[in-house]
Order: sequence, then C-alpha cells, then structure tokens
Amino acid sequence: MTGIDDVLLRCGGIASLGEFERNSVGPRSVQRACDAGAIVRVRRGWYAAIDAPVDLVRASRVGGSLACVSGAVRRGLWEPPDTALHVSVGAGARHLKHPDTGTALGRLSRPTGVVLHWDRADNSPPGRPELPLIECLRQIFSCQPEEIAFTMLESALRHGLLSPQQLAWLEQRVPAGRRRVVRAAGALADSGTESLFRYRLGLVGVRMRSQVEIHGVGRVDFVIGDRLAIEIDSEAHHGGAHRRRDLARDAILAALGFFSLRFDYHQVMWDWATVEATVLALIDRGEHLAGSR
Repeated sequence: MTGIDDVLLRCGGIASLGEFERNSVGPRSVQRACDAGAIVRVRRGWYAAIDAPVDLVRASRVGGSLACVSGAVRRGLWEPPDTALHVSVGAGARHLKHPDTGTALGRLSRPTGVVLHWDRADNSPPGRPELPLIECLRQIFSCQPEEIAFTMLESALRHGLLSPQQLAWLEQRVPAGRRRVVRAAGALADSGTESLFRYRLGLVGVRMRSQVEIHGVGRVDFVIGDRLAIEIDSEAHHGGAHRRRDLARDAILAALGFFSLRFDYHQVMWDWATVEATVLALIDRGEHLAGSR
C-alpha cells in the first residue's frame, strides 16, 4: 500500500489510474486495494483515500475539479453564504455524474446545490482534484457578487496566499469592470466581515482607516474621520472574557473622546440597512469630527 498511499498523498487524496501508473503502481494493485476497502473508487479511472476531503471526492465524482468558491474555502478563505459545490469541467465534458449518488447527468442537468463551470480548456478528465487558488479567484470574480469577490480576495491577501505577480495576473483576467475591485483590495482586514463592511460603506462614499493603533486601546478595526471608532465582532465572538475586554476597550475609547460603535457578523451580513443607516446618521451629525461635542 505504500506506493498507493504516496501517490494519493501527493495528489491531495484523489488520483487517476494514469497517475498511479506514472508512479509504477499498476491497475491490478489499485483494484486489489479497492477490493480490500483501503481506497474507494470515485468514478471510472479515479480513486480516493478513505479520508479524502469530502468536497474533493464530490467534485471528482461529478467529473471535474473543485473550483471557484468551493476551492477557495477549502484553502481557508472566508466562507460566503453560497454553500453550493462549484465544479470546473471541460467545455465539452460528457458523462457527468451526480456528486453524491454517482448517477448520470444530462448535458444541461443542474443538480441542486451544484454549480458547474464549463471553462476547462479541454474535454479530458481533470488532471488534478482541484484548481489552483488563483484560478478559483478568477472564477469567483465572474461567478459571485462583486462584494463577495472583494471579500474573498482580501481573505487570500490576509493569509499571504497570493504573490504580487499573481495579483497582477488576476487583475488582467477578471472582467474589465471589476479590475478596480482587485486594485482596491488589501491585507489589513482581520476578517471577511471587516472586508464586507469596508466595501459596502465605500459604495456610499464613506472612507475610513483600517486597523488603527490607539494608545491605551490597541488596534481598532476602523476609524472614520477623527473619532468615530468602529469594531467588527466575528461570528465566533461570544460573551464572557471577550465581552469584558470589549467593554473595557469601549470605556477607554470614550474617555479618549472617541464615539465607538460595535457590529457583529449577523448585523453586517443580514441587517446591513440598519448598520449603514446608523453610521451615516452619525456622520451627518458630525460625530466623526473632533470637537463636535
């Protein structure tokens, strides 16, 4: 099993019969491992380790590569509300299968919860179980709303997953109308919620500084104008010690003359109208400017 395990490990948990043969593992050895339950057959000519990532297995069963949002999230990027399985297949791909049942799909079939990207360069089976991250991001800019593409790109930058050369490559290959979004992205946001907040307020002309260091407080997510401080709590942010720390920070900000606001993931994602109205009302009253009180 050592040879089979080595091939699967190098290929991310899923490999084609051709990949096994290129590594001196014959089809009989592969079949014996499959019969013994050591590996599983995903579809004709493709095999997976028992513990292979579920989304990789499902995409391979369809007949393509894990792609777009699904491929980006698997690399640790911010996860948007879109939970569909995104699969990249050849422009003329045939014999596609359902990701869970393995039953055949028609050329125009769209199983619930699956998004097919007909953008591979050829009709042959994919040579890898998932697309490179940079290709996933390119697809995201054509597939997802602009704000989601911006947020996921900032997530990739925050994690240090893109080189300057890759960022330049991406800018040239996204739809022309979205190149400005690539140029606007940065690596300062600590979370996808922060990126979404900054993007949405930017649409109405609000400019802000990110990750501002304030003596006695530490870093504040955003400062608008002179003294409107805004903190964005992550989805996993709860009470207890976190809550006490936040209250202490808010008290210090108030003592220093800041007007502070705090929003969480659900407010930014699902109650944006209230968030935007609150921030704009304070700006209209001049609460973001020094000496307004």
